Amino acid sequence: MIIRIGLLITLFGLWPVTAMAQSACPPMAFVSALNGTQSFQQTRLLSGFSQPIVSSGSVTVSKDGVIWTVTHPVEITTRLTDKGMFQSVMGGPETPLQSNTSGNPMLTETGLLSLLRGDMKDAETYYTQLSLDEGESGWTAKLKPKNEALSSHLASITLQGCSALNEIKINQTNGDQLTVVFGSD
Repeated sequence: MIIRIGLLITLFGLWPVTAMAQSACPPMAFVSALNGTQSFQQTRLLSGFSQPIVSSGSVTVSKDGVIWTVTHPVEITTRLTDKGMFQSVMGGPETPLQSNTSGNPMLTETGLLSLLRGDMKDAETYYTQLSLDEGESGWTAKLKPKNEALSSHLASITLQGCSALNEIKINQTNGDQLTVVFGSD
């Protein structure tokens, strides 16, 4: 009986340490890829405009691709796959966003599918890591595109998260900025 009570006290004594260890964020390299559906809020800051453009919706991530659906202020569904980008506005027919799907630089040179899937391991193929800050409350990584043509339009991408990707901030060379926060409902 005394051994059992001692074992219980020991287990309860370890419980807060275990709970705290599970609440700390893993290093970015161990982040799981996104899968399933979650909400987002997207904020665009355009140089020369004082008011941001805010939209919201949901994103569905699977092995087949990403379906990005803006529901407010207007419904626009964009489907990204390895074969190309397709879009439907207000429930209309889906149309390709480019004429040549096999050579679309938005897919082949940006690693866009990997980033939206939260696949951080693939990011080094397309980006040079400028900085990485990791701590118990999360991680932040700032990336710069390796592709010179893309670098003339895209200054950097900042990723933030904990056990999954929580935010993407895209800084364009013209001063425009796009921030997407996931799970924002």
